[in-house]
Amino acid sequence: MKAGSGISENHGGDRRSQKNVEKRKKVKAFIANLKGQESHYGRAKSKRIYLSAEYNITILHRLYNDSVEES
Repeated sequence: MKAGSGISENHGGDRRSQKNVEKRKKVKAFIANLKGQESHYGRAKSKRIYLSAEYNITILHRLYNDSVEES
């Protein structure tokens, strides 16, 4: 160790956010490919696109897994 330099620490830090970057990109691409619809409340006010009420977490999970298996 040289005089005037600090000790580097090797503990801590965020290790999980970089672990699944590719998986996160695939999930975002899957969601972007879904057909969305505008809200029926104040359409001019919001730029958000909403999924149909027929989708729930279970159905989306099944659809995503099926799309990943195909490719």
